[in-house]
Amino acid sequence: MIVTTSVVILSYRPDDLRDLLGCLRVQTRQPDEVILVDTRYEKPLRSVAEDALGNTDIRLRYHHRPDLGTCRGRNLGIEESSGDLIVFLDDDLLIAPDYLESAGRFFSRPEYHAVAGITMLGPYPGAKPETPGHPWLNRIRHASKCVFMLDTRSPGMVLSTGFRSELPYDTCPVQWLQGGNSVWRSAVIKRYRFKAELEKYPYALGEDIELSSRIGKEHVLYVVRASGVFHKKSPGRRLEPRALGESLVCSHRHIARTRTSDGSVSMAFYWGIAGLVLHGVLTAALRPSRGSLHYLQGLADGIATEGWPLRAASTSSLKVRSDSKNSTEVGE
Repeated sequence: MIVTTSVVILSYRPDDLRDLLGCLRVQTRQPDEVILVDTRYEKPLRSVAEDALGNTDIRLRYHHRPDLGTCRGRNLGIEESSGDLIVFLDDDLLIAPDYLESAGRFFSRPEYHAVAGITMLGPYPGAKPETPGHPWLNRIRHASKCVFMLDTRSPGMVLSTGFRSELPYDTCPVQWLQGGNSVWRSAVIKRYRFKAELEKYPYALGEDIELSSRIGKEHVLYVVRASGVFHKKSPGRRLEPRALGESLVCSHRHIARTRTSDGSVSMAFYWGIAGLVLHGVLTAALRPSRGSLHYLQGLADGIATEGWPLRAASTSSLKVRSDSKNSTEVGE
């Protein structure tokens, strides 16, 4: 039986955070606590959070940690949480009023007692659907990805290349969950944690797929078509082209290792990276720019990190550390 819920939010955007906390205020089943990891270097977000959650029974645990990126920030939230369910929400999400109630109801049903985590998907009330691109162009792109095992027609899959297919539209088991829109049984997620090695840059790529892939070997994961979620359009690139290229290679190498029994990297991974390189070369040839060249440089950096494909280099683990001076609890 689900009794308590902890919501973990990493944020550096005050307006987006205010909107998300406003959604939590009006939940039909409010969370018991919100763990906010503030990664903003400038004016901290504590006052924004306290104002947004004022006059509620929601307990706020606030941590000002601009030194943490995606993986270590979420791991800090995992350590601090006390709920039966741990909910990860990106600050640029809007969630329907029954989001938490629907999630708790799903986990409480006997037929889903073995499910470890879910991603909630559904149309957000009042949100306009995205305008689809050219169907024929989308089909060509998808077909080219499938050739290099960067995608597949089966939804919700993690491939041996380390890449994944899009999540399905219906409630069903899957192999990966969205990191910033996922609900986990606390007893499970506390045993695994996000991999800090993916955090060379503050914004990690594929950390949710890597975590899901490890957990999915022993537990059941689901997409639940129930409550509405709206992801705001990003104001800009989270990583520069060179950092993006390097992160794509390194992150998916880690994910590919989770798909083998001995933790090695299969040749399928290098086939997938060859597809990325080919796509990057064609883009640079057809639309030459400094960004496209930097992206190719990043791919080369990522490939060189551990060799192609024989040499392996060790990576150091970054531990989550709690700082008592920057960690406070409000509402007790």
